Amino acid sequence: MRDLPTPSPHQTICLWSSNLTLILVGECQQILKNISGNFTSPHYPNIYPNNINCHWTITLAAGYRIKLFFPFLELEDRNSLTDMCDYDFVSVYDGDSETDTLLGQWCGSEQPPSLTSKGNKLLVVLSTDRNYAFKGFMASYIGGECSLIIV
Repeated sequence: MRDLPTPSPHQTICLWSSNLTLILVGECQQILKNISGNFTSPHYPNIYPNNINCHWTITLAAGYRIKLFFPFLELEDRNSLTDMCDYDFVSVYDGDSETDTLLGQWCGSEQPPSLTSKGNKLLVVLSTDRNYAFKGFMASYIGGECSLIIV
């Protein structure tokens, strides 16, 4: 018989499901309200434009959380002098504003981990400079109703 892990006093249980609603606010600004979906950088899988600042806001019903994946990411590499994503990069915020908590920022061919929101909103931002362009990214997300179980 297998030993089961000892439960912590608090466990979060999420039930992930899917349905679809998409609101387009221009090619570079989207509000995603479906329970699950996919979105890509402009012109993916072709080269994205230079000098863009694109926003994808995922907004689900209260009580839902969002799990975000990046199956593909190809942007300009890190600055070799600063080792920072100074040129083209994707940022993910835990909320619907760039003033919310930054969950991470990626560039080059880095593979972001799957990310889970603390609430019902996530913001994905693609920022590019005026030089060099690549294929961009493909992202997938799924929403789940979560509840805190106190054991």
